[in-house]
Amino acid sequence: MESLEQPVNPGDLLLLHGGKLVNEAGVSTAIRPYMLLVTSIQGNSDDTPTPGSPVSTVDSVTVCGSPISTDSPNKVDPRLDISAIQVRKVPYGITSKNGCWTLDGPHVYYTPQEGETNSSFFSELLGKDLEEAKEEICDEDLMYPKRASIADTHCLGDFMPPGAGVKLMSKFHGRDALRYYFNGCPCCNGTTWICPGCGGVSTLWPDIFASCGRDQACPICMGLDIAMEDKSYLDELERLEDIKSGHCSGTQFSADDMDEALSLATERYEALEARHEEMGHLGHESAEKMLQQWKDAF
Repeated sequence: MESLEQPVNPGDLLLLHGGKLVNEAGVSTAIRPYMLLVTSIQGNSDDTPTPGSPVSTVDSVTVCGSPISTDSPNKVDPRLDISAIQVRKVPYGITSKNGCWTLDGPHVYYTPQEGETNSSFFSELLGKDLEEAKEEICDEDLMYPKRASIADTHCLGDFMPPGAGVKLMSKFHGRDALRYYFNGCPCCNGTTWICPGCGGVSTLWPDIFASCGRDQACPICMGLDIAMEDKSYLDELERLEDIKSGHCSGTQFSADDMDEALSLATERYEALEARHEEMGHLGHESAEKMLQQWKDAF
């Protein structure tokens, strides 16, 4: 039996994952992952519980993640009874969308709905008739009779059946969302590359749209910053390759051009390798090997 190990505040995202439910016949069912938004913390008018709140009374619950500074003016006592924490489920959006959470490489963030800009909005949600709302049970939630539809606010404990071994993560990294929520990347299926001319890239990420035929860093599991940087590298490398191939009349490929191409390729693969390591992309080729493959092809 464990208490919440990290402070939580209204507006925080919590990643629920793991755990199993066992029915009367002894058949176990894995609990699907959920992303939860902390809407309010009861017990104090300013959403900040007083010190000395009781610890959690739910079995096998862990909240972990990066520590929060003790200097934070909104710091919440981590020894909260989870029944004091109000949450609601948040859907995933492949790009920023009101009311959804988004994965951008190392970063996981939530885009508020219209009017959802401060804790007073979250407090207003608690004025709803929750008993009436709980009648709107989704088919996927039949094993949780206390949990209702995506727009409803609930006690955090409703998501964690005692003894089920459910875990929560707070202040987590994008690699945690990849591992525990998606079990891989929903965009590139774990390759870490996309075709910038296919799959609606021009609509979803116009800044990285390009012609087909190149492998460009995935904006989801690698991050849009790396994807945009990667496009810049590829644009320059293709320009130099066109000169080398004689596609630019009147321009000769020089030793300086070769040095520039080698420098760009080296920087590109080192940046990709660093992000691979940060995101926990195991089994991907090293910068040295990718650079050698580029040399062989160039």
